[in-house]
Amino acid sequence: MKTRLFFAVFFAAALLCSAQTKFPDTPAARQFSAWLEAFNSGDRAVLLAYLQKNNPSHAAGIDQEFGFRNQTGGFDFKKVEESAPTRLTGIVKERASDQFARFTIEVESAEPHRVTQLELRAIPPPAEFPIAGRTATMDFCCSVC
Repeated sequence: MKTRLFFAVFFAAALLCSAQTKFPDTPAARQFSAWLEAFNSGDRAVLLAYLQKNNPSHAAGIDQEFGFRNQTGGFDFKKVEESAPTRLTGIVKERASDQFARFTIEVESAEPHRVTQLELRAIPPPAEFPIAGRTATMDFCCSVC
């Protein structure tokens, strides 16, 4: 009986966690998801191709953005806070540290929904994502695109 209860609770928690980490079906969310995939790839050419297609005015800053990627190790998406068709805000966590950040992305309303703003700001670890025995100490603000 205890084993079945454990698996039921575990399954419910897994469903809740997976529901929190899904992107809405909006242009802004699709752009953020694509940027995150390119950024996390660790491949300069993949990131450059994303920027050239979706934010051409920032493609010239590829070295700075790729350096930022190497510093953070990429980001794990944690949750969406606000969503609208052309704007998305949420929480990500650096892979290379316990640092969390709030992201905001805005995109054009017309196809192909190019990025007009992508910003990451360091925040303390949210209570819903506790870091055992640590608090975030790194402070950054970066307009990556």
